[in-house]
Amino acid sequence: MTDLSFADPRIGWRGSRPRSRSRMLQRGAVGRSTKLAGSPVKDSLQTLLAKYIRTVDHIFQPDASLEGPYDRVNSLDEALSNLYTDDVVATLESRGYSVEDIMCWAWIITAVSPERAAFRLTAVTNGDKLANRPGRKVPIFVFLFLLRRQRLTVRTLKLLLLHGWDRLMGRISRPGTSNSPLGLDDAVKPDSWSTRRWNNKQGAIGMNMRMDETTVMIMIVRLLRHARMLWPQAIVSIAAMVSTGVDGLGSAPRYSSPAALNERSTARLTFLYNRALSLCSVPSSLHPFHSLAYHQRAQFNLLKRMNSFEPAITINREGYRAIVRVQVAHKKTVKERQWAIMKAKSWPPWKEEKLGLDVEKGVEDGISRASQVLSRSNEAGYSGLAFEKIAQISAGWDTDRSPTIQTRTLLCRPPRVRRLRSSSAKRGDSAISDEKNKEFWAPRIRATRTVEEAWACFLANEDQ
Repeated sequence: MTDLSFADPRIGWRGSRPRSRSRMLQRGAVGRSTKLAGSPVKDSLQTLLAKYIRTVDHIFQPDASLEGPYDRVNSLDEALSNLYTDDVVATLESRGYSVEDIMCWAWIITAVSPERAAFRLTAVTNGDKLANRPGRKVPIFVFLFLLRRQRLTVRTLKLLLLHGWDRLMGRISRPGTSNSPLGLDDAVKPDSWSTRRWNNKQGAIGMNMRMDETTVMIMIVRLLRHARMLWPQAIVSIAAMVSTGVDGLGSAPRYSSPAALNERSTARLTFLYNRALSLCSVPSSLHPFHSLAYHQRAQFNLLKRMNSFEPAITINREGYRAIVRVQVAHKKTVKERQWAIMKAKSWPPWKEEKLGLDVEKGVEDGISRASQVLSRSNEAGYSGLAFEKIAQISAGWDTDRSPTIQTRTLLCRPPRVRRLRSSSAKRGDSAISDEKNKEFWAPRIRATRTVEEAWACFLANEDQ
């Protein structure tokens, strides 16, 4: 699994090339650009928590190498006095925390299983109503650290998703809601939470710190990674976090009307929203074709939100490619199935009029949804590169505008445009025709109906 803890989601918007983890460590950029992602910084809360776990927490373990209870107490007193100096206590109090909060964070982090850690996180933030114990604030880096764990369960992911919405909205859930079946089922229905789950009077008690856009994107990246493997239905809810957390309003209240964006905000939101479209286009590991409806719905919600800004956020090449990936893999519509029936048995499969009504149907009726997206991309000024041509073949039309068989395909992740252009310039691909380009023949062979057609297409490739 890829560790995205050191990946800054803003890279690409500012035009800088991605930096590796080693380069960021050498330049000290890890603590600067991903401070909230869990990387330790001097005198930070992450550093204090790490020191507590290393020097204090192990004393409470049953297997601690101590001879007796007195040695344990003496070691604990010495460790606590060395850790909680006057400066450290003053720093915690200035940030609204106490020494007991450090113990709670360590209790969450050191859980033996992700599910137990999620339950501990919920217990600490919600508090205990019967014992009249209020919930405690937990820093965002603790939550992001839990999302880095690999082997989650569906129930754990639901609890973490609920907690993510709690943080994003700046509210705390009612006691017991996170453990109830209603609360877990509503994790994919963020629009109904304001009336069914939240106690508005308690909204300002707990997590009152607004999450910045970088932290929101890191949280979304990690939640989507788990959702694709365990719970594809949650992709819709996770994508809705982009509309809520990346709104270009700065410190304005949530759910404000979309503000008029300046040039810098427009550039930033254009990159982030199109990157979110790309993240939602990655197929799920669990039933990739059956879960495409959730990917499509998530993208449609993002597009609707992009259109609500003033001026509207445009779709760049990355966004168009993300939409094409989902549409190519999606099942045919009724109109596309009717067009497939009218195709002749010969090759290329041109339209064959089988009924009198078929005379009125032209080539425009055979344009699939993926082909329409590719046409919009071309109209927006993005010329067709190798990825667009491969997608066009799978969408039902070859590069020479002859018809193929529309085929559901999980397209590979498209390469970065600047890398593709540089490599193409070195190889001289601009001078190579589509008929001689080998990477186009694999989708052509797949876009056939029978073994004979596929074999004939393969032999045509050999003759080039």
